[in-house]
Amino acid sequence: MLAIVSATLMRIASNAFMTFAWSAHIKTMSGRAWSVKALMSWDVALFEYLLQVPANRIGYSELPLPQLKILQEIISLSVFVPFAVFYMRKPLRLDYGWAAPCMLAGCLLHLPRAERSISVPRETQCHSVRAGAGCDRLARMRCSSRTSSTVRPVLAAMISTSR
Repeated sequence: MLAIVSATLMRIASNAFMTFAWSAHIKTMSGRAWSVKALMSWDVALFEYLLQVPANRIGYSELPLPQLKILQEIISLSVFVPFAVFYMRKPLRLDYGWAAPCMLAGCLLHLPRAERSISVPRETQCHSVRAGAGCDRLARMRCSSRTSSTVRPVLAAMISTSR
């Protein structure tokens, strides 16, 4: 749990640097050359990477990769909205409010689940398998009691055209 908290805090700080590096030059360096803007943004982005890389490594010790990505997106939105409203003086938009529950739903869908073994009921197992050989897709469909008679021809046609 401590790893998740420290990774999250490091990602928040990293994202603040990233958001500033990507967008602050629009407001603060409007009269400068593109090359100066790029170099200054890269200087700021260095601090982002100094935090982001260890945060990823620490976070990956406790969370699977999809959860890390969704956590990053939630943090990104959580950092960007105050940045846009308070620093860039942009109005708070309703689509930020719609994006937040969608991202939360994505995070909830990736909550860790207990490892489950999937067992196939005996009546759906293929009986035409030779000893030591695997069942091909068409044989599985023919043997499956779950596949209805109207779906079998469609699936068989799809499989035969994919070979």
